[in-house]
Amino acid sequence: RLLAAVVLTTVIRGPVVGERIQVTNKLELEMAVIVHCASKDDDLGGRPLDFNASYAWRFERNFFWGTVFWCHVAFRGSRLSFTAYDQGQLGDIQDYDVRSDGVSGTDLQTGQLVH
Repeated sequence: RLLAAVVLTTVIRGPVVGERIQVTNKLELEMAVIVHCASKDDDLGGRPLDFNASYAWRFERNFFWGTVFWCHVAFRGSRLSFTAYDQGQLGDIQDYDVRSDGVSGTDLQTGQLVH
């Protein structure tokens, strides 16, 4: 009976796997930025990041109902937006650098820089 309850709970909730995303301020002009990230269920709020500072968070993804996190970055009147996590769409990009020419991520499987 216990096994049936565990299986039923897993099917209803869906299995979860821990994920981590990190955003680092790498602006060449060494200025602070505000990073605001959210999903449809969680608004992480705005975070100020000094030059070379990072903001990281962990979350549980759900295999049955896709998880998407997006971020908005503001600095000196400029705004950038990017999808930080889209379950099944972005591969293994979990570390992002904010630069004056945009946001880039590193694919953890290939080591390739992706803009």
